[in-house]
Amino acid sequence: MSRRLTVLGCLVTSSLLALGVAAPAAAASAHADTDYVALGDSFSSGVGAPGQTGLCLRSPNGYPAQWAARNNPRSFTDLSCGGAETDDVRNQQVPRLSSGTDLISITIGGNDAGFAPTVLTCQVSSDATCARTVA
Repeated sequence: MSRRLTVLGCLVTSSLLALGVAAPAAAASAHADTDYVALGDSFSSGVGAPGQTGLCLRSPNGYPAQWAARNNPRSFTDLSCGGAETDDVRNQQVPRLSSGTDLISITIGGNDAGFAPTVLTCQVSSDATCARTVA
């Protein structure tokens, strides 16, 4: 499988997982014994959402914090960081997980694939330049 298809697959999978985790729970009490940790990049941390703070630009309006607010897990730890790449998650976020973690959400891959520069190029350049950048 080509690297491009692998990256695309990761992006699609992470997006679908994000939508599933962000869905409202049927009963908030169902998560009272859940220790939840969010991993990932800006899609998780909430870059661009109101209230972002710190070097990782985490926002209470990012989906992990919204899920935690709606579902009241026993604990919530947000390790996501805007700009993170796959190696950052593997080397800096995953080692901070505990064996007691019950729920982990993750988004990763956009920065590895050059998502932000590609979007910017396509917004300000010609269609031909955009197509070359995407290719």
